[in-house]
Amino acid sequence: MILALALAALGVAGLVRAHQRGGTPADQPTPTPSAGISSGLGGWIVYGSPSGAQTVNGGTNWIWAVDPERPGMLPRRLSTQYGEPLAWSSDGSKLLVRRSTPGTRLHEPTTSLYVLNADGTLTLVVSYPDPHPLFSGESLSPDGSKVVYDSHYHIFVVDASGGTPRRIGPPGLEGHDPAFSPDGSKIAYFRGGDSDNTLNVMNADGSGSHLVLRAGMMKNGSVGNLAWFPDGRRLLFAGRICPCGAPGKPPWIYAVNADGSGLTRLGKSLEPFFLSPDGSRIASVADFFQAGLVIVKVDGTHIQHFPNALSPGPWNPLPHEPSGTASASVPLGATHADWITYSIAALIALGLAVFWFRRKRTAIPAKETVE
Repeated sequence: MILALALAALGVAGLVRAHQRGGTPADQPTPTPSAGISSGLGGWIVYGSPSGAQTVNGGTNWIWAVDPERPGMLPRRLSTQYGEPLAWSSDGSKLLVRRSTPGTRLHEPTTSLYVLNADGTLTLVVSYPDPHPLFSGESLSPDGSKVVYDSHYHIFVVDASGGTPRRIGPPGLEGHDPAFSPDGSKIAYFRGGDSDNTLNVMNADGSGSHLVLRAGMMKNGSVGNLAWFPDGRRLLFAGRICPCGAPGKPPWIYAVNADGSGLTRLGKSLEPFFLSPDGSRIASVADFFQAGLVIVKVDGTHIQHFPNALSPGPWNPLPHEPSGTASASVPLGATHADWITYSIAALIALGLAVFWFRRKRTAIPAKETVE
């Protein structure tokens, strides 16, 4: 009986606690949307190689993740599938990767785009056999549903689940390095060749294309690595004076407002590079002759070297989560509030037990002696 009373009291306390935790939908903690291989990677940088032929320490060059807050930490293997990571969905659950398959006598080399899912599976987005590099400026929409890329200076959009690519933009458009805006409503891209590049923005469906900036300072040069700042108000890109790729001549990094105003030359960085989720840092290669990962501020200062990483890659957009810690939405044992609740329940149970004993003693009369 006492045990039943105690359990009942604990049950009532548990219901009260659950009601307190429930609250309104606005009070609910936001669960971590990513799962599986991508869980726990908030703020981490992923990298790999487009071709499985390259090896690391005698093994296949898989996809790896490194914590940018701890340069000396060994990388974490994210997938045994090879690929060059390109972009994350905004919930950190889907990763766009590029893969290249070497050609044979009978088949041309193939370049393909895949989506690496949180369960470790790969979804083929689009694939072309071609003896030359085919894709550039690949970008995944924030909701993970669309992929935009350019192929031979034509811009295409395709479902991230695969399908038939659809060419977008004005008739006759020759564009390159397309990039989805943070809200997925716009696509920024460059138009023209090396000697006459312009920065443009259009709607995600290809309509409403308009000029943002004439990159006149890049006359006889090249531009690339177009990216939006996380707030969607500015764009970042690299500009280089030819001869392109000349050793010792890294590109300058430029920032410009989305309306074309406020063009600013920042620090120098090598290509490719990826912008951090807060827009304050850039992940790039170490130099022209040596693979590696460096992280610098957008103004080119405060360089960090990561000896355990082979190449730059995109940051996971979720808030930084150090290795070994669980999501804030997953409780690890009883909290301070839990102990208060359980203590109150125990006191209630004790009070009920005392009340029951006292009532029993007064309710049962003493036995009379029968002579």
